[in-house]
Amino acid sequence: MNLAEYVFWVSFLLVAHTYLLYPIGLFFAYSLVQVRRDWQYLRFRRDGRSPVQDAADLPPEAACGVGKSQPTLYCRRFLRQWPKP
Repeated sequence: MNLAEYVFWVSFLLVAHTYLLYPIGLFFAYSLVQVRRDWQYLRFRRDGRSPVQDAADLPPEAACGVGKSQPTLYCRRFLRQWPKP
């Protein structure tokens, strides 16, 4: 095996790893993780979602939302308190 053949096969394996072997490995790893999570859900039968938080527990900036294109009056008052960078 001469140097040109060696360089060709190394380059071929690098390209095959990038475009074929690595995505296949990621797919199988994701599948195994998903199967494990599904079995865990079926075994314990608990709700996997986060509990709903009360509005009183949220920080005040969480209530500052933009309705259409203008911020609400509460939001404008709240944002006035913060110094601009």
